[in-house]
Amino acid sequence: MKTSYLLVFFLISINVCFGQKKPKKQTANTTQNIELVAQLIDQNQVQKALEILYKNIGKEEFKEGLAYYYLMLCHYDLRNRDSIAYYAKKTIPLLANKNKPRLLANTYYYLSYAQLILGYYEESLQNIQTATTQFINLKDSTGLIKSYHWNSIIYHDTKEYLLGIEYGLKAVDLANKYKSENADLKAKALNAIAINYDDNGDYEMAIAYHQKVIGLKDELSDSLKLAPTYNNIGNSLMKKGDFNTAKKFFLKNKEISELEQSKYGLATVYTNLGTVAYLGKNWKEAEGYLKAAEKISFEIKDVEKIQDVLFQQYKFNEATNNLPKALSYLSSYHQLKDSLLSIDKINALQELETHFKTKEKEAEIDQQQLIITNQSLRLQKNTLLIIALIILVLLILLIGFFIKNRLQRKQQLAIQQREIGFKEAQLTSIISTQEKERARFSSDLHDSFGQTISILKMNIKTAQKEVKSSAKSDSIFEESDHMLNSMYDELRAVCANLMPITLQKSGLIEALTEFAQRVNKSGQIKLTVSNFGLTSRIKGLQEIAVYRIVQEWVNNILKYSTARNITVQITAEESEITITIEDDGNGFNKTLLTESKGNGWNNINSRIKLLGGTVDVDTTPNRIGTILILNFPPQFIS
Repeated sequence: MKTSYLLVFFLISINVCFGQKKPKKQTANTTQNIELVAQLIDQNQVQKALEILYKNIGKEEFKEGLAYYYLMLCHYDLRNRDSIAYYAKKTIPLLANKNKPRLLANTYYYLSYAQLILGYYEESLQNIQTATTQFINLKDSTGLIKSYHWNSIIYHDTKEYLLGIEYGLKAVDLANKYKSENADLKAKALNAIAINYDDNGDYEMAIAYHQKVIGLKDELSDSLKLAPTYNNIGNSLMKKGDFNTAKKFFLKNKEISELEQSKYGLATVYTNLGTVAYLGKNWKEAEGYLKAAEKISFEIKDVEKIQDVLFQQYKFNEATNNLPKALSYLSSYHQLKDSLLSIDKINALQELETHFKTKEKEAEIDQQQLIITNQSLRLQKNTLLIIALIILVLLILLIGFFIKNRLQRKQQLAIQQREIGFKEAQLTSIISTQEKERARFSSDLHDSFGQTISILKMNIKTAQKEVKSSAKSDSIFEESDHMLNSMYDELRAVCANLMPITLQKSGLIEALTEFAQRVNKSGQIKLTVSNFGLTSRIKGLQEIAVYRIVQEWVNNILKYSTARNITVQITAEESEITITIEDDGNGFNKTLLTESKGNGWNNINSRIKLLGGTVDVDTTPNRIGTILILNFPPQFIS
């Protein structure tokens, strides 16, 4: 038995000394983002984080020390103490060179944690003191509470209970000062104070501090965190001799530890339940719990738990008169205890504490001197700062005023543009509807009346054959035929004005030419159409709109002018299309156009706006000749 325990302890020591083997370098196609690893750790997806980290060993992030830092955090979550220590030692020199003090302080904290669990008390204390100093310099209250708490745990495990209580109280005072800190840290500090009181023999104070933890139940992030508290209250009650009440608290702890599958918690509570059982002479129950505790303690390599279970196995076997086995357990217990806590180590711990407190005092003095210097500088800077703040506020107000005005102008412009767009859409819809109706009406009129006239002509010819020929009857038939031909010509002219077939089939130039031919038939006026450079068709609705503009203006000339000649000239260039309509009639006052109650000029203007064009009329009263000039962008040529 003795040999087996010494072998286990030797293996633990070897593991710590030489650490975990560095993972083999691998090559990844792309460098994983270190921030993703941090997120995965926060989300408890530790295995995914480890997979990413191991795939990227040797890449740029590792030069920063961040990857080793996150590997340490992963193994902390997995409670792999050897690996925590290994990666912490890898991380420290890298972060120290890169000036990352907060991460460096955390690394010393985690290294101290792993070393204490593995039984390296002196190194653990040294590293937590380094972490504490760095957290003080960083003014990191959360880190400082954690480090004070861990100091308390270390002094408990090294049986320096009064120092343990002192550091625990420091942690609680700091947590009370910074109300924003979470209740979990405060609960840990209260538990640390309580276990120091307990092992110092003051069970009532221990229970009192544990009850304070239970009082924080509603503030804790998880009520399952009360498991250690229930266990520790049971411990104190057991030491007082109240076994039945102690067992109730142990069972509460057992229920939570099994639910969480916490091997550390199970090792602790099984040891305590075994102890309560043998003290109550429940031998079989005691044997089962202690065997389970012993197995788990060696699995997790927790020296403190191993010590506890070895001692309780000794006491159990002594109580059951199994003296050889009891002596074996006692010998193993002392071997382990003596190897961990020699007189030299205890003296070294005390020396480290004295050294640390001296440095702490020096840091406080330096801090006070710095405060005095800073206060002097602040007095000089306050006036300038107030002036700068006033100027800044005025600038912010001024900028805000300009931004507000600019936004208002933008909003107004946007509203105007929407209104213009809406009106243009409305106008486009109206014109499109008008043109469709004209086309439909022209088609219906031509098809209906044209067919009727044709039938009438046929009927007249038939009647002419049937009626006896005479000079009078022949005259009537000829006159009727002539009238029908005139009606048909008038009908075609009306249909052409409504929607020229030529415009639809051949385009603007041919339609205007046909329109000129119809105007010229009267012999009263001559309309000439000239084209320079327009070789392509204009897009559908836009072509009709241009035709209507020309048609409307020419009709106005025919109605109101004494002109004998009209010239329509179309010129197409790269930058624009220009249409001029010139006549030799009498000029007029242009205000007549804007003040007119008729629809002609309004129709022309509406269509020009729709096409994005401009219009200008060159005319004056008592002057011969008027020119209408239209300019359009070239985009609407198909």
